[in-house]
Amino acid sequence: ATRSLVTFLARITRADRLCLIASYRPDDLTSGHPLVATLREIHEATRPPEQIVLGTFDRDELGELVVGIEGDRPSASTLLLVAERSGGIPLVAEELLAARREVPSGQLPATFDELVVARLDQRSAIAGRVVRILAAAGRPLTIAELVAASDAMDPEAATEDDVRAGLDEAVDH
Repeated sequence: ATRSLVTFLARITRADRLCLIASYRPDDLTSGHPLVATLREIHEATRPPEQIVLGTFDRDELGELVVGIEGDRPSASTLLLVAERSGGIPLVAEELLAARREVPSGQLPATFDELVVARLDQRSAIAGRVVRILAAAGRPLTIAELVAASDAMDPEAATEDDVRAGLDEAVDH
């Protein structure tokens, strides 16, 4: 649906301005990926959109990110860890820093997915349940839908207030 909307908006020509921001990781696109054809269509439009390519962070930029998050200049070992493990991707760098603070063991998980799961394991049971329900749904859910799904898993596990608190906790972390 997102690809169709973006393609439609790229095809129409209007005098009015429109700002639509969409992102993707070019490294993740294979030749058969559906986004490749969509990008070709968008760039062949009468008035193709402006494309801004955001690269990964270099060590200085990662250092600034660490200072912004932790408040202090990072040690050489912290900066090296963040640079090597994040590949310069700011979101991964942020997750690494958070995992260093939250995950009890000295070993950080190897992949981004494992980092997220390790951090989720530090949250309450209801926060974990809410995240798992949302992940399985693959779409946004209302509070009523979250409560119903939680009740289906365990009718005595959580009230609506519990589900709201779990959602707030998950979003905060």
